[in-house]
Amino acid sequence: LQSLQDHETWQIVSIPEGVKPFSRRFVFNRNYDQQGRVIRHKARLVVRGFLQGNVDQTFAPVVDFTTIRTCLAVAVKKGYLVEQMDIKTAFLHGEIDSDVYVACPAGLRLCRQGQCLKLRKGLYGLKQSPRLWHDKWESVMQTMEFRKLCSDDCVYRRCKVWILLYGDDIILISQRTEDAGVVKKELMRHLDVKYLGFLKSFLGVLFVQDSNGAWLSQQNYIIQVLQRFGMSMCRPVSTPMCTGSMKEIAQSTESNVD
Repeated sequence: LQSLQDHETWQIVSIPEGVKPFSRRFVFNRNYDQQGRVIRHKARLVVRGFLQGNVDQTFAPVVDFTTIRTCLAVAVKKGYLVEQMDIKTAFLHGEIDSDVYVACPAGLRLCRQGQCLKLRKGLYGLKQSPRLWHDKWESVMQTMEFRKLCSDDCVYRRCKVWILLYGDDIILISQRTEDAGVVKKELMRHLDVKYLGFLKSFLGVLFVQDSNGAWLSQQNYIIQVLQRFGMSMCRPVSTPMCTGSMKEIAQSTESNVD
């Protein structure tokens, strides 16, 4: 709620004639660390955007995971620093470009009878919010004189510093600590950024680095899947599928073709 207020997300207005404000709800979630422990409880005010109907421009790109793996491999090979940052309430940075009216959140005494909220920033749930946030991010990158790579729309470079963006998650790769420090200070002047230290986990994938190299692991996700299907106590084997199965499938397919 404080973040919504700090970003001046809305203004209170009388409900225009013929307008039915969109409904909204609170969504609660948890953040987990690398061991699967809850480290933070989160709350978001979300607009029920499925009521909007057709919206022309909604697309916002994210960095391809193949690009992430490639950049991490190069960084590890060259001994570059790999750090992580997070944009707090990223969608609230996007300036809305149309008239959107939302009913007052339940439990908050903001509006009187006949009033609603006219959005000034993109709330979560709106169909155009991802695009609005990405437009804001692009303007920040241009101001900071970062150039976008032709091979991926969400990789930006300035001298010996690379930025990879996936939604509101940032990977910062730099050759020198001084360069990374300058970029972090610039970002914090434009956006509400949280520095998370050296990269440990990104999109649920663990990143482990030592003197011998680096590894990507989805161990926690695999454990969750096993628990979900009641297989957490099963005996692990190196080849879960029966050996020879693919050969039998191929032979069966050939016989059916004949």
